[in-house]
Amino acid sequence: MTHPPGPLNPPSPSGDVELMKRSLITVLDRKPAARTSRVHPEVRKVLERAVDRLTALTGISGDGSDSTTRDARLGAIRREHAWLTTATPKNPPSEEQSWMLVDELQTLWITTASTVAIADAVTRASDPAAPEGLAATAQRDWLLGNHLEHQRGRSRARARHALRARYLRNAGYMLTSLVVVATVVALVISDDDGVILLCGLAGAIGGTLAGALSIRDTRKLRDALFFQTWWWVQPAVGFAVGLFVYAVLSSQVIILPGSDATETVVRSTSLIAYAFVGGFSEPWLLGVISRIGGVADKAATDKERTSAEPPGSSP
Repeated sequence: MTHPPGPLNPPSPSGDVELMKRSLITVLDRKPAARTSRVHPEVRKVLERAVDRLTALTGISGDGSDSTTRDARLGAIRREHAWLTTATPKNPPSEEQSWMLVDELQTLWITTASTVAIADAVTRASDPAAPEGLAATAQRDWLLGNHLEHQRGRSRARARHALRARYLRNAGYMLTSLVVVATVVALVISDDDGVILLCGLAGAIGGTLAGALSIRDTRKLRDALFFQTWWWVQPAVGFAVGLFVYAVLSSQVIILPGSDATETVVRSTSLIAYAFVGGFSEPWLLGVISRIGGVADKAATDKERTSAEPPGSSP
């Protein structure tokens, strides 16, 4: 009669592997009809690597392999990562937890795999490639050092990404607060309440559409990760741009077709259209800002020339 694994009946080494694989596959599983998973794509990618590492560990055998160390360490790893017994598709592990598991499993494979498997892994290494004439006795140490260097590099990259996301998120909070205050003030001092709000919304729609198109055309994973945080900030930026465009065109610092129309409908729709373009097209917005700078420089130059002319002189 067999008994389920427990404190008095610990699982066998092969059972440790199967328990971990079963837990990871449960997290990765989804309904056949579902096209997306609740698990974040970055976490899912790492968990799939963990399954691959466990599969590789079950194949350790041959000259130079250390199955005793592998079996003992596998049980310790399973106990260290308590989330393996509690994780579900609705409650997946974090990216850091997943990477810690993968790195430990990879280190275990390198330290316990056979010399033949190590030699094959060294031959296939490309980032960086193994040095010429690397002795068989040094291959395991080189592979382990290479793995640890990659581990440190990934940790630094994740830290940079997290810090960038944190700062961008804080900038989004501040920008949203400023946009709300600016909108309230504009509505108080202006009679164009509806046009102001529509310009802000048009800019937000334009910014969101530009972000959606950028995501659609993204081919690099790094760029896609950037939009993970930028996505919700983009509408706030677009709303701010819409308010800016309304202020510039209403003040007639620069005049664009339709922005100075005497008919209310024509003027309002023109401002809304330009606000959308400003939120959608960064080059167009930068061009407007450059034109404002040019107008200001020209006005300053004309003022200096006028003040330098002696009284009564003709132009």
